[in-house]
Amino acid sequence: AHVEFLLPFDLLNHDMARLRLGIGAPRPWPLGMRYRVHLRSLDRMRGDAGQLRRWQARWDRLRTAPAPATHRWKAADRDGFERWRAHLAGDESLTAVILDAPAVRAQGLEALQAAVVEGIGIAAWDRRADSTSQSSELLTLLLGHPYRQLPEKVNRLRMGAELEEDGPLWVGRHIAFFWDDPYRLVDREELLSA
Repeated sequence: AHVEFLLPFDLLNHDMARLRLGIGAPRPWPLGMRYRVHLRSLDRMRGDAGQLRRWQARWDRLRTAPAPATHRWKAADRDGFERWRAHLAGDESLTAVILDAPAVRAQGLEALQAAVVEGIGIAAWDRRADSTSQSSELLTLLLGHPYRQLPEKVNRLRMGAELEEDGPLWVGRHIAFFWDDPYRLVDREELLSA
């Protein structure tokens, strides 16, 4: 089972996978221990038909590729944002982004917003402000898998992080996973009836 959180940009960096499940239980579990948890963009869901077409076109490319073609955003790219954005807009084969800075104000949020506008449906980042090179490497390995395997791979990382006190799997506790499938529309009755 998947649990999708349809959120505005300002809330996409919140740790939804660690929301507690089993209120009243002696020890409630994080939601990510039972379900595949991922984020979706409320802002894009309410976008125009042109944005929906770009989004569907990128997702269709993603479904036929052996693995997502990623475009990495690094905090060091801040001065070259327009060049990074132009590359994303100009290369329609790109289907995912990895953010080496969290999607919060004044950091990776602008890159995530640009990716959403350009139709990217998969993104991953470490929510911590002081993310490590280890998390960057893990995200690169993660997004090297076929797209259908990604929710399960993220879920396993999150479960491993709950079981491990320290070590390479600990990064799974901080991964934000954006999986925004344009064919699972919500709040778009006007497009569905057309």
